[in-house]
Amino acid sequence: MRSVNIFDRAGEGDYWSLAAQLGAEELFFNRQNPNGLLDLAYYLCARGEPRDEKGWRALLWSARMAVLAGREKIKADDEHGGKVYLERLVPGLVKLLGKGLPAVERADAGRALSNLGDPRQEVMTCDPMQFCWVPAGPFRMGSDEKIDPFSQEDERPLHMVEIPAYAISMYPDYPCSIC
Repeated sequence: MRSVNIFDRAGEGDYWSLAAQLGAEELFFNRQNPNGLLDLAYYLCARGEPRDEKGWRALLWSARMAVLAGREKIKADDEHGGKVYLERLVPGLVKLLGKGLPAVERADAGRALSNLGDPRQEVMTCDPMQFCWVPAGPFRMGSDEKIDPFSQEDERPLHMVEIPAYAISMYPDYPCSIC
């Protein structure tokens, strides 16, 4: 698939997402062409802020390709401007998190950020980390065999459990386990 075609497909919604990912993996793993993959990734990452959903989705696809290639390989690509690309891509992904793409795609952007170097201090360090308060209350746990005939024996019966109040990280993929 030519790069112009793949950019146009980004405008058709997430329908082409899997095809774009499989094409990137074909280039990288089967054809062993990491430079071709990077050329495509660089092409999909606009020089300015994307103006529409198509541009934001192309940026996300570019990030997925960058994760395949790896941050270190991109940083070492002086010939094609890998460092400049990362300087566009990473801030673009941070902005994408607040844009109008569906939640699944925004979550993919967050995962890509975690692989490419998330610059947000509230995600990467303990002190400024943001937490969400979850109040105490009842929680329905388990399954009812009449409602879910495929439920397992150890999931039954459906019952109420009282959960104490707690705080949870706003960013659940937080990589640090020592805080």
